Order: sequence, then structure tokens, then C-alpha cells
Amino acid sequence: MLYGHKAGDLILRALGQLLRTHTRPNDVACRYGGEEFVVIMPDAPLEVAVVRADEVRQAFADLEVRYGSTSLSATITIGGATFPYHGTDSETLLHAADQALYAAKSAGRDLVYAAGA
Repeated sequence: MLYGHKAGDLILRALGQLLRTHTRPNDVACRYGGEEFVVIMPDAPLEVAVVRADEVRQAFADLEVRYGSTSLSATITIGGATFPYHGTDSETLLHAADQALYAAKSAGRDLVYAAGA
């Protein structure tokens, strides 16, 4: 069922708040565009980043957002990449993470995939 822009904005705000509570002080979480977000986790090995991303994925899936008399829920799909293994500049890293994201979407969504996995 479609609820429109206001409902989508509420879901995006809920995700933003969830990212604030699930990131370390030195992490950077930002909206990249549309419904895409980037989380930079300095000094986090890929294995740790994947575990943390999956915790966020599960917490978001468990989240219910009130929209009038309706309770909304949604899922997220996450692709990840690490410096310098998947790239040494932002463009290459974002491309690697994007490729992992599309692989996760192709595999069924509501998943976390690492680049090169």
C-alpha cells in the first residue's frame, strides 16, 4: 500500500534517528540522496562494519512508525565497502558499496552485503 510523501518522510526521519543512536561519536551518517544513506565508520574492519550494519538493519525492521492511525514499517538493504581494500577514494568506495547494495537487492532485499562477497 502506498502512503505518500509525508509517510515516506516519517520513515526517513526514523531511519535518521536510528542511525544517530547506532553510530559511534566518530562515525559519520548522512543522507546521500533520495532514500540512500552513507555511514562512514573510521577504523572499523569490514567484519565489524557488516555486523553493525546488520544490527541497524534488524533494528529498522523492528521499528514501527505511527502515521495517523496506521503503524508503518519498512526494511533496508545495505551494501558496504572498506578503505583501502575496496578503494582508496570516495568515488571508488561508493561504487563498490553500491555494487554490493544492488547484489543484496537482487538476492531478496532486507540484507547486508559486503563488496566482493
